[in-house]
Amino acid sequence: MIQGILIWLTGLLLMNMHPLHVSICDIEYQKDQRSLQISSRMFVDDLELAMGSQTNVDNYFDNRDKSLIDNDLKDFLKKKLKLRINGKPLEIKYLGYEIENDVLWCYLEVTKVKPLKSIDLEYTVLLDTFDDQFNLVHVRYLGTTKSLRFLKDHTRGTLSF
Repeated sequence: MIQGILIWLTGLLLMNMHPLHVSICDIEYQKDQRSLQISSRMFVDDLELAMGSQTNVDNYFDNRDKSLIDNDLKDFLKKKLKLRINGKPLEIKYLGYEIENDVLWCYLEVTKVKPLKSIDLEYTVLLDTFDDQFNLVHVRYLGTTKSLRFLKDHTRGTLSF
């Protein structure tokens, strides 16, 4: 009986863990606004581990004020996501976040974007937290989508349009 309960509890715990450490960043050019709309999503528990170790706060999203989380995420993403358009660095503006089930969505924007010839990206979200972490970036520009994959030893990439 006890052995059956332990097996059931172990299965329940494993169902709540995800075996894949991945984040996805979507970047979409808005021609009429001359802007890049950016959304980055990652598993809450993965980010909570990274943010908790950075801030020394356990159960980070439960025990932190939303305005502090916004400030922390803004600083975190400023270090972890960098881009250059046509060879020039542009400022990424943090807009906010939301949690949907077990995924955290962060929203960012770059304004005054000239037509793209190339975009250089560095995307290192959670690469220093998990050895098997990989990050996917999808860039949508005038009906074309191109993608890059970032790993611990491959943190930069360039797309040409």
